[in-house]
Amino acid sequence: MFLPRQELRAIWEDGSDVILDEHVTSTRWTEHRRMVFQYKDGKTYACQYGRGLTEIQEQSPFDDYEDDQVNCKEVQKRTKEITVYE
Repeated sequence: MFLPRQELRAIWEDGSDVILDEHVTSTRWTEHRRMVFQYKDGKTYACQYGRGLTEIQEQSPFDDYEDDQVNCKEVQKRTKEITVYE
């Protein structure tokens, strides 16, 4: 599903429909994040965005897309068992 950048930014700013907003990776100037949110159609979607890491980087969420439309993938909650050794 493709959604307008402005709509995704509004979802991110409001925060009430955001289920998860997690760090994926960083470059020198940009942090890449993954946002999972519930959309008004009742389904859950995920998309990635970047934001500037310093006050000089004028990069707001979803500004790193050249097109106005951002591809969001439908996702579902899954439970996984994880084994760790400490």
